[in-house]
Amino acid sequence: MNASAHRSLFLTTAVMLAAASSWADAAPRAYVANQENGTLSIIDTAKDEVVRTLPASGRIGQKIQAVVTDPAEKTAFVVDAEGNAIVLVDLASGEVKQRVAVGKSPEGASHEDADAMD
Repeated sequence: MNASAHRSLFLTTAVMLAAASSWADAAPRAYVANQENGTLSIIDTAKDEVVRTLPASGRIGQKIQAVVTDPAEKTAFVVDAEGNAIVLVDLASGEVKQRVAVGKSPEGASHEDADAMD
């Protein structure tokens, strides 16, 4: 292997280790939209248990379909198919912050990091 290939392998390994380290530091969570009762379950995937359900009472939406969070896991973006909206939920307080009208019967959501688009 030439020097350039060694450098490339070293840099690739360093980036992978740094990424793995940051993933390991973050609490492993899954966010699940519960369609039937209109709530959001937060699951600790290391323990395989629900650690919180939002909201504490009531519903986020009538027929919630999907959920994604911002990279810092401060806000959840929940799809409400019957409400034709994306509902922004503050994960610290569990409060609905905003409802954004979208097209009829939305069913999915995704998140793209703005830095990755550069």
